[in-house]
Amino acid sequence: MNVGNIVSLEWQSSAEGETILQYFYNPQTMGRKIFGVLERPSVPSSIEEVSYKLFITGKSGVGKSATVARLAGAATKHTNSYTETSGIRKSNLYWPVKIWDKIILFKLQFWDAGDNSIKKYSHILPACREKTDANIFVFSLMDSNSFLDLPQLMSKMTQDGDNPANIVIGTRCNVLNRLEVSSAEMKEFEQKWQVPILKIDNKWSGERNEVHETLGISGHWRGFLNAVWQIMDSPRSIDQALLQEQLEKNELSCPGTLALDSSHSYVQHIYP
Repeated sequence: MNVGNIVSLEWQSSAEGETILQYFYNPQTMGRKIFGVLERPSVPSSIEEVSYKLFITGKSGVGKSATVARLAGAATKHTNSYTETSGIRKSNLYWPVKIWDKIILFKLQFWDAGDNSIKKYSHILPACREKTDANIFVFSLMDSNSFLDLPQLMSKMTQDGDNPANIVIGTRCNVLNRLEVSSAEMKEFEQKWQVPILKIDNKWSGERNEVHETLGISGHWRGFLNAVWQIMDSPRSIDQALLQEQLEKNELSCPGTLALDSSHSYVQHIYP
């Protein structure tokens, strides 16, 4: 199903969309609000929520935490230093979308864990994978080995009979970077695995207009939303026909949204 036939891609630029987006921006900085673990946007109660659990995985240092921060709008300075994520880090990302004629608040629950923690503690990987709606596989366009690791990693994450949706993101997509993964290689991967590769540059400009353009269902966010929407076809997610019926009847009540839930400690080592 074409996301453009369902989602109002230009809604964020409308008067209604701009009004709702005010709940997601800091009026003092004109940047995105960062929500704590127990916080959520103070949107009108009439706006329904839809929630998905997403497990983000990939080689150490490819920018998994930075990708979550980028989509969340976390204004963190870029640094060349790298500190691996300790244990499990859960981040809730919130973002409003208009589907059909209904405004929906998506809540994406990102689960991120460092490789060393996964190897050291046997309970971490099962906890991240439990009832996951989608696996997000991340590689760096500047690290060919991280790309070559994807097939084995994807096979490993789907070998237990689960059927979560798969999303692939390539980080450090910048014309100034020396890329080690070619467009031809990515196209071949997409055709073989039937999974589109979304490309993102995790560097942050700090400008409100740039954030609005990127996260307002265009650029990176538009492609990400398209991929997330495919989760609707997974066994644990809402059936599309039923969702449409519920929206028309105003009966959708499952918790959810598209935005970030992060404690302030979350952003201390975002940009590897």
